[in-house]
Amino acid sequence: GLAKLCGVTEGAIRGFIRRLQKTYKKVGTEVRTNYESEIYNLLKDKVIFLEELRTIGSHPLQQGGPFKVICSDVCIIFISYYAKKGYQEAIESSIKFMEFGIEQFIFIQVGFIPRPESIMLDDIEYLIAKEKVQVNKSRQEEVQFFTNPITGECGIELQGLCYICGGVALKHVKTFLDAQQDPYVQANHPQQIVKASICAKVLEHFGHQHKPRKTVAQHWANTLNPIVPVLHQKTNYQAPAVTDRESMLQAEIANLKQEIEHLQQLAHQTRGSGNMDWHDFLVRFLKQ
Repeated sequence: GLAKLCGVTEGAIRGFIRRLQKTYKKVGTEVRTNYESEIYNLLKDKVIFLEELRTIGSHPLQQGGPFKVICSDVCIIFISYYAKKGYQEAIESSIKFMEFGIEQFIFIQVGFIPRPESIMLDDIEYLIAKEKVQVNKSRQEEVQFFTNPITGECGIELQGLCYICGGVALKHVKTFLDAQQDPYVQANHPQQIVKASICAKVLEHFGHQHKPRKTVAQHWANTLNPIVPVLHQKTNYQAPAVTDRESMLQAEIANLKQEIEHLQQLAHQTRGSGNMDWHDFLVRFLKQ
């Protein structure tokens, strides 16, 4: 499929990937290469495969080896590379992708923020973003991201977190969460939203520590890094602007804290010696 979008033979794509794989410690890890050509530099530090899957069905072309899914950002690198080389199919593919993304591109350039979708949870109108993700070759599921518009606290719905870990069983993710302190945004709410910081730990665990390691989890750990700003962007959360009045109140609070510290010092100096010392303290205080 990627070869058709680029206007080249499947062997050309396979050849690039095969040469890259020679520098892998194992298939699916980050690209580490000494080649200095344009495309090799673009692919450096990229996860090539979304996930390796067993052969599905009985189609003769699928027999004899695993079926590999190439990550979307790597696909874009290949298509852009061949488009710049003048391949007509790659140019047409680039135009199609541009048509799909032009509206979002304009929104970003002009600073337009679409009205965010929201949902009520315990009297708080949470911002929510829904996204279809590829769990494996034959399965897509929906993941929900949440942000509290008042506090900025954000997270991912529990089942969706399992999906972006590559379809890890819910019980395994729950076992990991049970070992964490206060992992949910609202502990007693049926909509189990896992805190962003804990989500990052879950992705790291199932992507790099737990066996078998999930390349989908590795991919999402990279995509959601740093996780809080990315979830804020996905849910269209805007941090509240600090007004002049708020700045003045903060300055007044700081001044009051300094005054309290000063009074505590004076009280400590005059403590415990009788009425005359307290009289001196009051005189010194009134002179402030």
